Amino acid sequence: MRPSDIDLRSKTYVFHNIPGFGDVTMDTAPYFYDNSAMTLEAVMRQYQIFFHLTAVGLNGPSFEISDRDAADIIAFLKLL
Repeated sequence: MRPSDIDLRSKTYVFHNIPGFGDVTMDTAPYFYDNSAMTLEAVMRQYQIFFHLTAVGLNGPSFEISDRDAADIIAFLKLL
């Protein structure tokens, strides 16, 4: 079957309402499966530590989240 053989008009599509990241800063804490982060800042700090330790432990290329990057990510999440 070629893509040109498919008639999209004859199909029925179902779209599910999947929640996005909206209101991630409002009443969604604590974060993580073990409720270990009470703020987005704590989430980003945990990721900063994780990526640093992973890069150092694997002797691989460094992937660091700077404090500025973390602040930018949090600001972006608050816009959603």
